[in-house]
Amino acid sequence: MRAVALLMEQQATGKSDGKANRVLEIENLLKGSAPEPVEIYLDQFGLMETLDCLATVPDILGLDWDEAHRRIVLIEQLIKKLASPTGKIFDS
Repeated sequence: MRAVALLMEQQATGKSDGKANRVLEIENLLKGSAPEPVEIYLDQFGLMETLDCLATVPDILGLDWDEAHRRIVLIEQLIKKLASPTGKIFDS
């Protein structure tokens, strides 16, 4: 799991930028075990961080590429639905 690798690296170096926690939260989101709706994660972590984690979805979840693609398409549809005319995920 990507989050575990990041946590181990942070423990070894003694440095923490919080990325491992963000990756872990997004992994939980993709597994369906996240405590918050996807909108919260997109708002909190940003689109690029979320998409970066999505790139590893088959490895994280042990999925074949067809199932991973199906889930990514669903998330992509949600992102498009949330996008505002200003180009931001959420309007202030």
